[in-house]
Amino acid sequence: GKFELFFEVDTGFAEWIPTAELVIEHLLDVGFNASMRQVAPALRGQKAGANELMATIGQTQSSWWMHIADTYLPSYHGYGRLWNLWYHSGGETGEEPPEWMQPMYEFHHRARAIRPDSEEMQELTEEFRQWYYETIPVYHIVEEQAEVMITSNRLRNIVDEGDAWPTATYFTLEQVFFVDEE
Repeated sequence: GKFELFFEVDTGFAEWIPTAELVIEHLLDVGFNASMRQVAPALRGQKAGANELMATIGQTQSSWWMHIADTYLPSYHGYGRLWNLWYHSGGETGEEPPEWMQPMYEFHHRARAIRPDSEEMQELTEEFRQWYYETIPVYHIVEEQAEVMITSNRLRNIVDEGDAWPTATYFTLEQVFFVDEE
């Protein structure tokens, strides 16, 4: 039979369904055999954990925020679970990533040792971004999309200017607080 790229899409995020449909339509238009099925979030998680996903669709707000979260690592996206186990166990369990993927973990290791607000982190992030685009088999649909966060005007210690996104506030909710109305 003909190879088919089969997507299993998490129903927990409604916007992923039409996005996956558009991706599949594009793949069919250029000659690929592709299809999808919608799956419950728990099933997608189980299949990702068992390395049983052929293709999926998802998001990460922080691929270029290495200093905030590690959502750029493969296991976050449902692949490379055994590579992640290998990395975090120091090679004791899991499976060593193939040579082409090992720089991902080297970047991760380097990012953990650099001040987040430093020029060195900015340089590392740009180096990582370049490597990521050239190496990782990901179909990028949207980047740097607008995010909106509606809050009370009494909320303080939130990121509300510059290059920060609402995601930065979500990642640091323990640091926000409300003030009494004046």
